Formats: sequence, structure tokens, C-alpha cells
Amino acid sequence: MRSRNQIAAVALTAVVGLTAAACGSDDGGATESSGEATPHGYVEGAQEMPEAQISLAYTADGGNRLHLLDVATEESAATDLSVEAGQLFEDGRFVYAANGNRLEVIDSGGWTVDHTEHVHYYRAPVKNLGVLDAQAPITSVAGFGTVMAVGSQDGDVLVVDRKAMESGELDEVGTLDTNSTSGFAVPYQDGLVLARGSDPQQPADTLVYADTEGSSLGTEQPCQDPQGWAILRNVVAVSCAQGVALFTESGDVVSSEFLEYGNRGPRAGDITFRPRSNYAAASTPGGVWTINSSARTLDWTPSADPVATAVAPGKDETMLALTDADSLRTLTIGTGEQLAAADQAGTTEASTLTIDTSRAYLSAPATSQIFEIDYADALRTARTFVTDGAPNLMVEVGR
Repeated sequence: MRSRNQIAAVALTAVVGLTAAACGSDDGGATESSGEATPHGYVEGAQEMPEAQISLAYTADGGNRLHLLDVATEESAATDLSVEAGQLFEDGRFVYAANGNRLEVIDSGGWTVDHTEHVHYYRAPVKNLGVLDAQAPITSVAGFGTVMAVGSQDGDVLVVDRKAMESGELDEVGTLDTNSTSGFAVPYQDGLVLARGSDPQQPADTLVYADTEGSSLGTEQPCQDPQGWAILRNVVAVSCAQGVALFTESGDVVSSEFLEYGNRGPRAGDITFRPRSNYAAASTPGGVWTINSSARTLDWTPSADPVATAVAPGKDETMLALTDADSLRTLTIGTGEQLAAADQAGTTEASTLTIDTSRAYLSAPATSQIFEIDYADALRTARTFVTDGAPNLMVEVGR
């Protein structure tokens, strides 16, 4: 079971060999002082690996020790936190533990670099980078590319140099005032999809594509009360009060459009997604919204049972939904037809459901377990991991 990606690894090795000459040096490669080119995909201090270095980062609610479970080896590393974690965020590589206005940043040591035609996978030591302080309780954290943005309840957005984080440094670029109560920003390309408002006492009513200093780069989209977000393949999706806004880059130009809810269901809030996917899902008590960024569609799937969380694998027009009745289900997007179901004892309202290209991971805080689910095989539980304490907070990194 530990080598579930062996076949994929062999295929990837062949692909990387064929495409190496076409790949640039944006992995961090450089020319050594001798004048000889460094190996393709070279990143200083990291080892290139044949498959994704996926880890599950978890801690108890209010915990001060973060555990990182390597799903391939089943080995676990841990790092002490100075912040008693109340929330966990991730951006594919970095894990962010938040409590109040303090944010601790941990380099998980596993990440993926996507060159579209092929990918690179890396492993480096786990490293705690330190703590950032906002001026008000933190509400959102989003990192991508060269930028990381921290939103807070006072409407401010703290911008951090994510490229410097890759070198182990926390370098604050500046703080942006959104003129609203929505401290909200999502990195995209070299800028930000940034919330803006017309009243500092009210939620934002507009999304602006801006540079890291907050200056508009020309694209704006009405969006009342932005809450959730997803960074999909070449698209940023944001949940608004009346629908979902999409920002797309094409030929160095960023455009936007709006997908309305209509009268189909309640508004979307938080959005779950897998990096580099075209699909995302937002659960509500009465059903699930799914976004297909490639087709530019927003589908509503009603559910008779309240849905705690949901994810969309992006395969066969299906999604996974965890109901409040501890039942994990595979549903057809749009119709809600049930294709598979599995009871998952130990799940709670704090359970996290996350997904990669072949497995889903479901935390069960009540029994101190994490289930690995083969969602292509009728929701079969492939493995059960026993955790060190209750995994009330969990994120998946390395994807």
C-alpha cells in the first residue's frame, strides 16, 4: 500500500526525461560558478522525487504541536507551535496555524511545481518559519506563486513575499486597506484578486485585480460580501452573495465574469478544491454548489440530508459529500443521484474532507483517526491512520 503511485512514478520519470530540455529554470535552478548548468529541476536544499510528496498536517483544536503524516511512508514528523492553533490553512506547500491575530508559518517540506506539460515533485526538511502578527483576528489566508495574503476582521490585508518564504524568510511587503470589513485577497499571477468596499463598516462590494501595493490593474467585478475562494487551473473563483466570480488570465490580460445562483439554493461560503483542477465545491446545509471553471458552469445539487463538507474530484461529473449523519456519499453533480455510500464512524462537524488525484482523506476527531478513501472504488477505505491526538484541524499539502 505504501507504493500506490509506483506505476505513475515510472511513467513520470520517462515524461520528465523527455521534456527536460523544454523546461525553463523557474524551479529555482541556476548556473554554478564553474559555468556548468545545474541538473534539470534543481532546487537548492531540496531533493527531487518521482511522485507527489503528500502529507496530512493535523493538530487538535487549540493544539501547540503540528503533526505531518507522510501518506506514502506512513511516517510522521512534528513541530512545536508557539500559536495555539484555532484554524489551519495551506497553500500546497506551507501550513498556516492561526489563533486570533497571530499566524505561524510552517514549511511542510513537500511541494509540486507544475509546468503544464509535466510536473516536478520535491522533498525538503520541515521548517518552522516563525509568526506574523495582524492588527485584528485573522479570517483568511491564501498563498500562491510569489505572494501570500492574510485577511483580518478589520478589513486589512497583509501581503507577504512567498518567494522569500521558500528561502526560509518572512518578509512583509505591506498592508492594504480594503475600505470594508472584508479583509480578503487571493494571489493570482503576479497580483491579487482584492476585495474593495465603499464603506469601512460594511462588507466589500467589488473585487479588483490589483498589484501587491493595491493599485488596480484594470479588471473589476461586482461582488457583495466575498467569502470563499479557489485557485483552479488558470482561474480564481470567489463566492459572493449573488453568485461566483471568476478571474481568468489569457495573453497577459486578466478578465472576469459572474455565474449567478439564481433561485436554486443558498449562497456559497467556503470553497474546497484540489490544486490544478477545474472543479471546486461549496457545501451548504441544503446541498452543494460545484464550479467547473473550464466549462464556466455553476451547478446546484440539492441534498435531503444536511451536508457538512463536499469535494469534487473532477471525474465523471461526480462529487463526494459528507453528511451530518456521518455518511460519506458519491453523488452525481446536478441530480444528486447516489452512486455509493459508506458510514464513517468518528466524524464530527469539525471533520475535514480533502482530495488528491486518486484518494480522499477524511478526519475522524472523535476516534483520533484519518481514513484514506479510494473514491473510484465505491468509497472503499484503503487505509486507516491512527493519529496522535484528535485531528480537529487538518489540511493536505504536497499536492
